[in-house]
Amino acid sequence: MAWYRLYRPKKVQDLSIEPVRQALQKMMADGKIPQSLLFAGPKGTGKTSASRILGAMLNDPANAALVDYLFFKKKAPARLSFVEPDEKSDFAKRVYEGHSFVVQELDAASNRRIDDIRLLKERINLPPSEGKMMVYILDEVHMLTNEAFNALLKILEEPPSHVVFILATTE
Repeated sequence: MAWYRLYRPKKVQDLSIEPVRQALQKMMADGKIPQSLLFAGPKGTGKTSASRILGAMLNDPANAALVDYLFFKKKAPARLSFVEPDEKSDFAKRVYEGHSFVVQELDAASNRRIDDIRLLKERINLPPSEGKMMVYILDEVHMLTNEAFNALLKILEEPPSHVVFILATTE
């Protein structure tokens, strides 16, 4: 296994870039995670790591009541802040290894056409098979064609309540 995969951060507190870590910790403390996020920066700045951590966090049972409140308009929980995901759980391990059906990474450089976004639009209506939230990480999103990006913007305007999009780009 490659060194950077073996030692990839598994918690927000482990992210090495301070402004990213602080911004995510503020979201956690405020108990507010938006349904669409944009991570931009050069290779190696933690875009994918932060995305996977958020995916594991949103589906961690310790955060279930807060996720229900924020995304599904259910009763407010006693604790209104997120906790770090349990990195030892089987679910989190699958997320960190990129083998989760609930946290999906899509390479926008390879799936850059409008037909690919139309397929995504059909898929997002399916609820998660486990956990509460589907998290779609669109890597290299700047590679989408203009038509595909316009179709994606329409999806981002009104996503299903069980979906979070993370757009990652080096531009």
